[in-house]
Amino acid sequence: MVRENLREVQEKLTAAALRAGRKPEDVLLIAVSKTKPIELMMEAYEAGIRDFGENKVQEILRKAPLMPPDVRWHMIGHLQKNKVRQIIGTACLIHSVDTVELAEKMVAIGTRAGRTCTALITDMDVPLGCAIGNALEVQEALEVLHGGGPEDLREVSLRLAAEMLHTAHKGSSDACYSMAQKTLEDGSAYRVFENMVAAQGGDISFLSRLAAGDVQEKTASCEVKAEKDGYITEMDTDGIGMCSVMLRAGRAAKEDAIDYSAGILLRRKYGDFVRAGETIATLKAEDSELFAAAEERFLHACHIGPERPEKRRLIYGRVSADGVEML
Repeated sequence: MVRENLREVQEKLTAAALRAGRKPEDVLLIAVSKTKPIELMMEAYEAGIRDFGENKVQEILRKAPLMPPDVRWHMIGHLQKNKVRQIIGTACLIHSVDTVELAEKMVAIGTRAGRTCTALITDMDVPLGCAIGNALEVQEALEVLHGGGPEDLREVSLRLAAEMLHTAHKGSSDACYSMAQKTLEDGSAYRVFENMVAAQGGDISFLSRLAAGDVQEKTASCEVKAEKDGYITEMDTDGIGMCSVMLRAGRAAKEDAIDYSAGILLRRKYGDFVRAGETIATLKAEDSELFAAAEERFLHACHIGPERPEKRRLIYGRVSADGVEML
């Protein structure tokens, strides 16, 4: 019965997507399993469903150990502030969180504990920087520590560092930003990172080679090309994240092995104009057979349109004990 119902839903979903000019593969079908027994959920799982939605934290926590490990749990109900700590780490996506309210709660907890706490509300709807993957992100972080790297990643890193200095009463916000910027320019930020690595028994010479791109790679590469002319109007961060998982840069199930050299290098980003056939991303993985499906997933997550999209802000607001300040 579940299999037949699922087939009917998928047919309707496909028809609706085509009418809207969308690819059916772009639409994620989530089985709302609230109030449903494990037996019915397993029927849906065996029919191909991997995403399940619950509106109560306790139901996710009860059902998760009883379902296969590759199930992705979605919190689709209102998340109470006192349940935040319980659900983090189990739900792959919390659909209805008011970020500002949660930030206020975290700040309030720290304040009550006698600590000075602040939070910055940043844009999470576009990938930050250009590297996605373990070693690739470390290499990009080293570029930032050397005063380079992608402008958006460098700016958010400076703002976070400045916020920490300001919280420690080292000066005004502007003065603290200048202090942080100076550490990149004079190399002291990188030297502190080297000292941290050395203190933990790490190989500093490897950092130098990695920063210089002088590390032998065993990975294969695949260039992802734009399918048409236009502006990149949307980069679905969830979809791109799943693409990196398909390359084994992350785990789909807890027993999966991670390829630390795998990942994605973004060659073009939100707002950029691209030509058909132009490289917009490079996929990396040890197993080249993973590229076909991952490339398709990336193209589904990267939308190209005729109009230049509005410029996005990197930081939207600041939360402190005094309240919320929208920037």
